[in-house]
Amino acid sequence: MVALTVSDWTNISVAIGTFLLAVATYSATSVARRSTKEAYRSRVDAWAPRLVVLDLEVQQGLEKPETITEGNFGFANAGEPIEVAGIGEGKLGMIAVLEIFNDGNASAYVNLIRPPDVDIKGVAYLGSEPGRLEHFYDSELIFLQRDTRVRVNLVWRQPAISWSEEPDFPNRLPTRIVRVQMCDTLGSVLDTCTVTFGGYGLMPTPSKPGGWNVAPRDLRMVISNGVLNTFQHIGACARSYPKELAGNSWWRQLGGSKRSQE
Repeated sequence: MVALTVSDWTNISVAIGTFLLAVATYSATSVARRSTKEAYRSRVDAWAPRLVVLDLEVQQGLEKPETITEGNFGFANAGEPIEVAGIGEGKLGMIAVLEIFNDGNASAYVNLIRPPDVDIKGVAYLGSEPGRLEHFYDSELIFLQRDTRVRVNLVWRQPAISWSEEPDFPNRLPTRIVRVQMCDTLGSVLDTCTVTFGGYGLMPTPSKPGGWNVAPRDLRMVISNGVLNTFQHIGACARSYPKELAGNSWWRQLGGSKRSQE
């Protein structure tokens, strides 16, 4: 065994001290950054908009094409017979009504990220006079001032023959997922909420082999296993801070100088 000299012990002590100092500095820096980040988020939350999805409801009946060749749409009530062979690739649409509220302190843009077969059928502002500034809907973005609600009609369209070919009937309801996103006009916050809706569009006609009727939302009276022909679920909302990840902009917005960052 090699005996350590006084110089060796001194070097070891210096190395340990340097390591402990580095750990302490890193810990202090991490705490400071975390505190600064929390302060930034609190500051942004105080003035930012906030997404609340108030309601989601699948409607009775289906939208249907008036003719095979034209793009106009009529409506078929629950229980109405549908000639699937006659409509063929003509599309039937399931309608779901979504109600969104801006519960924050600033105006916001709402974007609905949808599957290709889900469209926005209509947008209606609630509880305010028509023609006001918040009544703005363009390029699939909905402008929503604070304390304002909007009702969005979503329609899931697919060919009649596709509605009649659900392989798991009546064991698993077909559904579609839509992501609701709300951001402020500066892009400092982004709230996201996932909503899911669906159900069977058509059901076999018991008295007519090969026949189809528009499925009611409640099939418990016509299907022996008592399935409820509606799925509507509103997920929890999550908030992110896009600018927080953009080059420490959260520090700059709190007043950090360029010199302090260098």
